Amino acid sequence: MPRTPLPIGTWGEISTRTLKTTKNHKPAKHLAHARFRDHDGTTKTAARTALLLKLQNRAKTNHSGELTAAHQINHLLDAWERRPSTVMV
Repeated sequence: MPRTPLPIGTWGEISTRTLKTTKNHKPAKHLAHARFRDHDGTTKTAARTALLLKLQNRAKTNHSGELTAAHQINHLLDAWERRPSTVMV
């Protein structure tokens, strides 16, 4: 028996799984996923292509600029102090 289609703009059950554990076998990193029915009603291929494009664009944004998520706040403050100052008249 096929499953009932999701109403447009909704998602199904959110599932999680452990991706990484510590040396003590405690969960350290998790992944959550769900099926989502978008408003555009695209084909399977178009939806896959659109998702891949969004993932590629997201990956690019993580490497722009001088700082990354791995930097500490003091690195941000140092970068702020080094920026060229602008005088407003």
